[in-house]
Amino acid sequence: METLKKTIRKPLIIIAIAIVVTAFYVGKKIQYYAADPVGEKDCPPLFPSFLGDSSKKNRIEVEMPMHDLSWTQKGGFINDASCLNKTAVHGIVSVGSIDDIKNALLLAKNEDLKVSIAGVKHSMGGHAFYKNALILDMTKFNQITLNEQNKILHVQSGATWHDIQNFLHPKFAVKAMQSTDIFTVGGSISVNAHGMDHHAGAIARTIRSMRVMLQDGSVKNFSRTENPELFSLVIGGYGLFGIVLDIDLEVTENVVYKSERKIIDYKEFPEVFSKEIEND
Repeated sequence: METLKKTIRKPLIIIAIAIVVTAFYVGKKIQYYAADPVGEKDCPPLFPSFLGDSSKKNRIEVEMPMHDLSWTQKGGFINDASCLNKTAVHGIVSVGSIDDIKNALLLAKNEDLKVSIAGVKHSMGGHAFYKNALILDMTKFNQITLNEQNKILHVQSGATWHDIQNFLHPKFAVKAMQSTDIFTVGGSISVNAHGMDHHAGAIARTIRSMRVMLQDGSVKNFSRTENPELFSLVIGGYGLFGIVLDIDLEVTENVVYKSERKIIDYKEFPEVFSKEIEND
């Protein structure tokens, strides 16, 4: 009998040890995946076939002339905010002036490169860059001025809505803006983002005019009366028709709102909406 007990006890001990080890391993994995991220994301490249073959010379290995440009990166990779589109690029130029853009386009023409325009890279899905392209980082191209009398804000395309809000506060406010202020003006225009106010509609409604650089380096004014077709194409055009330099935006007084609430029967809502909400 004692021998039988020992025979049964051994596999039970082994099973118990296996359960403890498995539980410990699973627990560690759960803790790992549930923990806050540490450091920067490191995602695999979107085009892995572009990498790793030392016998093939690709453009990111070519020594690039400076052309009076401020390079933040030569070769290497870029990614968007999703961390799902890591892509090898020719290089990244930090844009601080209109001449930087013009020189970058000249370099791209001489080197037969694609050009992509990047802000904070929240237009996810690879919209802000292209494989082996020359990337224009617009985030330092962010000057802002205001004509208070006409309520027109003149802003360069690399400025964020946060920059604009800080600049306008407390006297003025934008009419239409995305629900958060982290995006650049150029990026919002390139997707024709809408705001939260259905009366204001999309950002396009608040744009008076803009200056755009075309691929040949020429600068043209676009508005509803001057080059109207290209004006409508650039808004929501994902940078395919030119590089937005600066924009004239309509602003309004910064009004402080008071929050009010009341409980109504759901059947009353259409009447309450039409009388009290729709026009205000």
